[in-house]
Amino acid sequence: MVDATTTLVRRVRRGEAFNEAHRSHAYQYAARRFESHKTVSIAFVAITVAWLLPLAVAVAVGRLDGLIGVAVAYAPLVVLAFRFKAGDRASQES
Repeated sequence: MVDATTTLVRRVRRGEAFNEAHRSHAYQYAARRFESHKTVSIAFVAITVAWLLPLAVAVAVGRLDGLIGVAVAYAPLVVLAFRFKAGDRASQES
């Protein structure tokens, strides 16, 4: 959700056609950077299990407010999504 949303916002801001095929998702940038879809997929699973699952459980059992849980869950993921895109752009310009 974070990857798709940040990609959509970025494409709309740039005036790009957001409904056409492209390769500008953070996942795709990461796969090109690490030259491995497997490595990136494993990282996504690790983030989900180690970061998002505990937050979801805390919200589900009432130990954490849902809005706070969403904010805490998404904030670092948004930062990562923008970092991978910025890092890939910088390496393409070199």
